[in-house]
Amino acid sequence: IKDKTTATTATTTTIIIDDEEEEDSKEAGTEEEEKIGNEGDDRGRRTTTTTKTATREEDVGEDQDEEVLLCTQRGKKKPNNLECPLPAWLYEEAWRRWRRWRRSVYRRSGSRASSPTDGPAGLCLDLDTSPLVCVAASVRLGLQHPFLAGDRVTIARAGGRLLDQPEEAVVLGAYRGALWYRVHIGEAGSLEGAARPWCWLPSDVEGLSLTARNRETPKSVVAALEKVPLGRLPSYRGGRLRIIFEGGAVIRDGLEIDCSFRVGEVAAGVEVVATERRINSCNIARFHIKHEGVTGWVSERIRGGDEALIMEAVPGAELTAEDNYGFAEAEQGSTVPRLVQGWSSRMRKHISESSSSPSLSSSSSSSNSVGSSTEDALQELTSWLDPRASAEFQWEEEHIGSLEAFTQLASTRSCGGRREPALWSLGADMELAQALHEWADIFGADLVMNLPFRPLHKILFRALDSPNEGGVGGRGDIDQTLSSTVETDPVALSVIATLETKKHIWGSANEIMARAALLITLNGRAGRALPLLCFALPEEQWGRDHASASVTCPVTLRGLPGFEGLPALGIGSGMMWPAPCTARRLRRYRSLLFTETKRAFWDAVLTATTTPTALHHDEYEDPREVRTIKINRVRATPQRLASKDRSCAERLRCSVFGQLHREMRSWPSTVFRRAYLGKGHGGQRRAFKVKFLGEGVNDYGGPYRAVFEQVTDELQSDTLFLRAQGIGPDDWDRENRCLLPLLVPAPNRAANLGQNQEKFLLAPGASSYQTQELAQFLGKLMGMSVRHGLQMGLDLPELMWHPLVGQSLSIRHLHAVDTMAAKTILQTARGFERKDRLDGEDEASMQDLTFTTYLGDGSLVNLVPDGASRAVDQSEWRQYVEAVVACRLRESAPLVRAVRNGLAAVLPVELLPMFTANELERLVCGVREVDVELLKQCTEYEDVDPNAPQIQFLWEVLHEMRPSERTQFLRFVWARSRMPSSAKDFPMNFKLQGPQSGARESELSDLWLPHAQTCFFSLSLPEYSSKEVLREKLLFAIKNSPNMDADVRLHSAEGWSDA
Repeated sequence: IKDKTTATTATTTTIIIDDEEEEDSKEAGTEEEEKIGNEGDDRGRRTTTTTKTATREEDVGEDQDEEVLLCTQRGKKKPNNLECPLPAWLYEEAWRRWRRWRRSVYRRSGSRASSPTDGPAGLCLDLDTSPLVCVAASVRLGLQHPFLAGDRVTIARAGGRLLDQPEEAVVLGAYRGALWYRVHIGEAGSLEGAARPWCWLPSDVEGLSLTARNRETPKSVVAALEKVPLGRLPSYRGGRLRIIFEGGAVIRDGLEIDCSFRVGEVAAGVEVVATERRINSCNIARFHIKHEGVTGWVSERIRGGDEALIMEAVPGAELTAEDNYGFAEAEQGSTVPRLVQGWSSRMRKHISESSSSPSLSSSSSSSNSVGSSTEDALQELTSWLDPRASAEFQWEEEHIGSLEAFTQLASTRSCGGRREPALWSLGADMELAQALHEWADIFGADLVMNLPFRPLHKILFRALDSPNEGGVGGRGDIDQTLSSTVETDPVALSVIATLETKKHIWGSANEIMARAALLITLNGRAGRALPLLCFALPEEQWGRDHASASVTCPVTLRGLPGFEGLPALGIGSGMMWPAPCTARRLRRYRSLLFTETKRAFWDAVLTATTTPTALHHDEYEDPREVRTIKINRVRATPQRLASKDRSCAERLRCSVFGQLHREMRSWPSTVFRRAYLGKGHGGQRRAFKVKFLGEGVNDYGGPYRAVFEQVTDELQSDTLFLRAQGIGPDDWDRENRCLLPLLVPAPNRAANLGQNQEKFLLAPGASSYQTQELAQFLGKLMGMSVRHGLQMGLDLPELMWHPLVGQSLSIRHLHAVDTMAAKTILQTARGFERKDRLDGEDEASMQDLTFTTYLGDGSLVNLVPDGASRAVDQSEWRQYVEAVVACRLRESAPLVRAVRNGLAAVLPVELLPMFTANELERLVCGVREVDVELLKQCTEYEDVDPNAPQIQFLWEVLHEMRPSERTQFLRFVWARSRMPSSAKDFPMNFKLQGPQSGARESELSDLWLPHAQTCFFSLSLPEYSSKEVLREKLLFAIKNSPNMDADVRLHSAEGWSDA
């Protein structure tokens, strides 16, 4: 519940009810709207009740969606003061986070560790990516050269066992002295939980090798890192040893005894040099030695029994520089801080010597140049080692580093210095929250709090604070910045393009970043509070308990002439105004919560409600609970379903959707909530397995995804069917609009008019029991796709998603799918409202209006009983317009309710109101456009060079493809048409491989086609000679591969006999 400031006054007060939806209030916070909101009832709002006490809400914007405000009727306008409307503890916590964020060294990440309160991402850690902290962690591991954040490391052994295929890991940072990593490439990357971050132990160091340094590390530093070794702690140092055990010592090739092989032995009494001492996972001390040409590990004691000593140190013996095995020379009293300090000094010395080595010239100018380069290199090293040493950070600490300065920055916006500072409004905060989410996608950050501070601040400063350098000074024209600010940086251009559409957040860069830190802190608190909050409104609970399964979606008449200020229709049965409650406030402020905050809580609830699956004793066998469904796709091709001799019932029976419905209609809801992940299934969760009749394919994930894709195609197939049937627009009916009777093309699509011509509607009007059952089954499939990380490419409009999240509908939502009907309603309302009777035909058409309307499928319905014979006159026009709008916006309500009931069997639908309609659509349907850069970011390479010509040809061709062709490509390689919205949602990486055996051995690579494995999201490319050849072969493959038949060879005609 938000804090309120109460003041006693003698003036009369009014209760103002405003039913405007939050997304329609983006103009909140301006002076004009403050005047409208506080000085009068200019929009026709209902007023009632009086009191002696006035409660002033803090300035949170003009959108008061279903909110009760108490304000003075004759009170003064709210002063534009600079008082802090938020509690002091929030500013203090945000200030501490802002200070850490400005250092740009901390990264929030999940882990494999978990607790009862953690979500599926595991225990969250704030990893320190600063070089000195990573160097300290490397010293604790006993590494010879440090592993730093962003470095790529090859893992050849795991638990002492030599891996069949080495894995590649990315170093994330350090936490509590340990070095943390994430497996990026390998079998573990596709197993549940194995791809989450974990830390290395000293016993894990064997088998680790550096693959590549972080690209952001300065080149001079990279060269020095390979030359300057780390020092070693005393616990890792070896020495001269004498074998004292009478049976001698056994040399093994690995640190772990049980996973290594015997490669030699050392007789008793022999002295050896141990270059390293290390404790293995069984807590046994082992020494690394080299004896008679054999290198390996020997134990300090006998394992078992009385654990007798095998060796002893030779008194007075010291290691030579050659015996130190490449580490820095040992220092007396070595500790981690001293070793890190010594390494830093050696780095400075090495860089100084490397920079001054060409200075042997006698020229003074050359000497000055070399001295300058040395100073620059040392300054670059200092800034890299400690970001706080930079001049920019020091200036910020001096001028805006205090809590008071941060509070001022986070509370106001200077608006470019062209007017008095203004408080942040609710609408501006919502825009900033959305902008932060978009910027995180642009920078490739998995979380908003992991946004890089310095690069983003630099772009915002150039765009908003420096008009002389091409910026806009806070209120200028951003188009100037698009052409003059870092034109070659696509990231900067994308950030600035985002600013162009969100002008309410314009201010200085420091103000935006400070307010962002405040929102990040707020989301951190809200994420912990979400499990304790309820999103259900009282009227919805009352409707479920007494009336029906759900309450009719509210409809607002805002935007229609003569209806400004009227409340929403269908808010609740018998309610004159919505009762204030926490759930209503949460829904109003839902846009302040980042999508990642909601998704974290959502995923935790999904994990807690997943049906457990008992594993088979053989890890490669499927559990008994995971059933196999036989699907005949041969007879379910769109061409066969669209043949003239097929009725609607027969099309449904032969379709993949109908086959699934027959098999699964009797399954309990617990089966739909199953999310089994098998070994070797590429990270694909599932509730059942698929067997395609007549296709030689094994279901390791690809066929399972293909089923959902074909269901989507069947539901939204209209053009092929109408062309095959020869049906014209005059003969359209509900059964003849699409192959299946659930969806119909939106009027804009049918008329090829207006926007959103790709959208479909749930069948409007009254529906049969069978249709509602099919819609409920569709809801279950949608719920399963969400649980299993799939995206069903359903092109459904906001008329579908708004009722599911509890957001009201308006005339603009009808305009998005039926432009002609919306314009007609607006013209009718405008004509009646102005009382301007049109003459001629228009006047006749106005007089011929009756209480009827056409639905989205073209059917005519009565708005009132016997509406066809009841004409609309001047006294009833408001009732008519209200009835038409409500009917059109709710025309699919029966099937929307059925879909929601299906979702409720699989998903926690009570939590859907915390999402916006757009967020829910992205959660269920993913992103329509295939983002090539995002796909490239999530790509790994196997047996092929990333810079090989055919790889570069592929990316160029994908960029040049049409959107529909890119979608076909994604289906060809992954059996899905929609990509996840961000890199963190990818269950597995896209794998580009070298040519297969036949293409590899052939000298004519241009004759071979690319080969895809949808189960493993991989593509094998022959070494094509040119980009044109690759384009030709790739387009031919993606357009002529409808079946999956490369796994096994069939010896029967199963599935083809029915075709």
